[in-house]
Amino acid sequence: MALGHGGRSLPNVGSEYVEDPPEGMRIGIALSGGGIRSAAFNLGAMQALQRQHVLERADYLTGVSGGNYVASALTITGAYSDPDTDNGKPHWSNGSVEERYLRQHTNYLAPGRVGRLWLALSMVYGFILNYLPFVLCAFIGGRLTGWALNLLGQPLEQLRLNGLALPASPMLTVLLIAAGALSVTAVLLVAYRRFNDIRRSPRNYGETRSEGVAANLVTLVCVISVLLVLPLLASLYGTVSAALIPLLFPEQPETFDTTQGRIAIAAVWLVLSLVLAIAALALSRRFRALRLMLVLSGLGSAGLLLVPLLSSLEYAARVGIRSAGDLLGVLIAIAVVGLMAIKVHNRRYSMHLFYRERLNSVFALRRRTDEGGNVVCEPIGYDERLYFSKVGCKLGASGRRMPKLIVCCAVNLTSDEVPVGRFAESFTFEHDQSGGGLFGRRGTDWYEEQAGLPGTQLTLPSIMAVSGAALSPLMGRFTYPPLRFLMALTNVRLGVWIKNPLHPRWERKPEPPRGWAGRLRASVRDGWHEPGACTCCARRWAPPSPPTASST
Repeated sequence: MALGHGGRSLPNVGSEYVEDPPEGMRIGIALSGGGIRSAAFNLGAMQALQRQHVLERADYLTGVSGGNYVASALTITGAYSDPDTDNGKPHWSNGSVEERYLRQHTNYLAPGRVGRLWLALSMVYGFILNYLPFVLCAFIGGRLTGWALNLLGQPLEQLRLNGLALPASPMLTVLLIAAGALSVTAVLLVAYRRFNDIRRSPRNYGETRSEGVAANLVTLVCVISVLLVLPLLASLYGTVSAALIPLLFPEQPETFDTTQGRIAIAAVWLVLSLVLAIAALALSRRFRALRLMLVLSGLGSAGLLLVPLLSSLEYAARVGIRSAGDLLGVLIAIAVVGLMAIKVHNRRYSMHLFYRERLNSVFALRRRTDEGGNVVCEPIGYDERLYFSKVGCKLGASGRRMPKLIVCCAVNLTSDEVPVGRFAESFTFEHDQSGGGLFGRRGTDWYEEQAGLPGTQLTLPSIMAVSGAALSPLMGRFTYPPLRFLMALTNVRLGVWIKNPLHPRWERKPEPPRGWAGRLRASVRDGWHEPGACTCCARRWAPPSPPTASST
């Protein structure tokens, strides 16, 4: 095919297929990814294909990331524009109203001062809601553990090893003996398995009970090791923090034992951890200084998680329960965690929401005629919910000849059915069916029927954002455990949760839970997987209302 470039004509490659394709041959156009730069490149390529009348002959149009921005924009504009606005100018062609609108809004992610501030506030908002449950759980665990040690009369200074001599604390002695006994038992189970392999034909790994028991024993040893290390870290945290207090409050060195001092020193450590985390995230986007990035990721995530735990543990073990206010604080923290588990889903504060709405504001356009008879374009409000299944049907009803849109995405998973270190599987969205080789294919409307609060539905702009989600804790071969944990902890992700079509839950009708305890368990369980769990439960399992006069 011939493509115009700067007034020159490129070689006429494949023109015999474009002008008169053989019977049964279909034409597909694939647009590569790479963010807004690839979107600009692919827009120019699509305009060249429009001039050569290739786009209208194509059967399929597929894209990923920035290429999908352009592909989806062509489909949305063709489906929602007024028929009398074509006036010989194809949608998104060179010099079209859509192209001019895009040129005027290239800073769509953060337009102007207000846009940049809104982006910063959105990131802070998402980080707080994502980080708050971790802080509260660490606070609760530290307080309960510290109070238990205080009631047992076990100071943190005694919970440490003293060279080769036995530790002074009987509790530490018991933990060390238990860890040693469990380790020896696990090794004996391995020897038992090897002895049986000699006597009979060996089995595959994971098929014998001894392997499962040995794995559980090793897990218990790891838990005991954490219990042994935490008091030492808490004591070290208290010593270093007490040394820093005179630098923060030179006139009141005793402030360390007050609430003001505890909050101040914890804030200092958290700010330092955030600085390390931001530096690690900045290095991760450049894929440079890999070792430094991994070290900073580990230190930043460990600081964000351990500071509230160690601060609470050290204070509770040293002071104990001083008043009813201490118990009330723990009860309030437990109530907040439970409330967030039921009512607050991560899709409500994920950066995906911001990302998809910004893409919608610049790529979801439609033409119309203004009062002066001029053809203009305007963004389609996100509240109109451009479901992919409806967009495809609307495009077919418009009579415009457009190729079928196929959006390429990746499903992040840790299944054994994907190659080691890949953590992803191909997943494509179409207006009628969506899925992949691992999950099979279902109707797209099945995925779009997300029961939940408004704003969490899977629309075409949402699918565009998923296709261009360059930031995720799981990033294929670029997945590193320290960075993965840090990104999950700080809410750095642009993807979205969707239904797993292979889950047995969708193959059977949910049974209504029995009693208030069953409803509470169902609400908490759904709260971690589905948006608006309480609303879903109330609507899904509400007893049928008695028939009214009009219905009978």
